[in-house]
Amino acid sequence: DSRGRSSTPLKNSYNNMYNSIKKSQIDSLQKNNWNISRRENSSLIDIQASIKHLTNEPSKIHIDFLSRFELFENPSEKFWFLMLEDYEGTSDSSFSWNEFQIQSLAAALDKSDIEKVNNFWENHFPIAMSVKSGYAYLAIKVHGTDAGVIVCGSEPEYEEAMIISPSLASLFEILTDHV
Repeated sequence: DSRGRSSTPLKNSYNNMYNSIKKSQIDSLQKNNWNISRRENSSLIDIQASIKHLTNEPSKIHIDFLSRFELFENPSEKFWFLMLEDYEGTSDSSFSWNEFQIQSLAAALDKSDIEKVNNFWENHFPIAMSVKSGYAYLAIKVHGTDAGVIVCGSEPEYEEAMIISPSLASLFEILTDHV
């Protein structure tokens, strides 16, 4: 694809797919030409170990998603979910998994700005990126009373994010309702 990833076509087998992301949702996205490839031979333990150093609160649904897929992007390749290889730094993507935190830190004017940026990203774990109309991302909030919600942020102020979904499972309902 445009970010240099190779992929294996999605198979009809959804062994033990976590109930929160339904086969019908994946099928709907595929019917609408989303590029989706299933990961082969990966264990949940490997995934959790790979991202544990990035976030102390990995979502079970997100770990399951990462263990099941190696490519998940819209037909234009301008919106994609971050995959295990992105978090490990082994993908050929020109974007780092924490690209927008890096950009915000580079634009910070003083220690107070740096602290605000770091506090935000310590509480939000990026799961998807978009370059459709400028730079944007989706992230899971990992701490607080609303932990698990999905937020969306965009340039130029990435940290001014808004909640768009109460959960990752609900996000997939939204995606399938709008394809």
